[in-house]
Amino acid sequence: RDTSTVIAWGTVSMFALLIPATAVLIPEIVSPVVKAVPTFQITRALDGIINNGLAISEFTGPIIYVTVLDILFFASGFLLFRRRIAV
Repeated sequence: RDTSTVIAWGTVSMFALLIPATAVLIPEIVSPVVKAVPTFQITRALDGIINNGLAISEFTGPIIYVTVLDILFFASGFLLFRRRIAV
């Protein structure tokens, strides 16, 4: 793949991850699909802590959700893309 293709796919994925962040500005657009995207959980927690003065303990559910997804994605990436090193 060339550099242009990588940049294009990176841009598409960034827009997909930016959609949940707009839920802070326009809360009426939140749907169950948007709530499933990890960036929505992070944005909601940061908005509550920074702008509304809520405690971090009120967001343990979203933090656990994002942590579990991170572990799953890392493990699947490690298993799928590991390379065998010849000795």
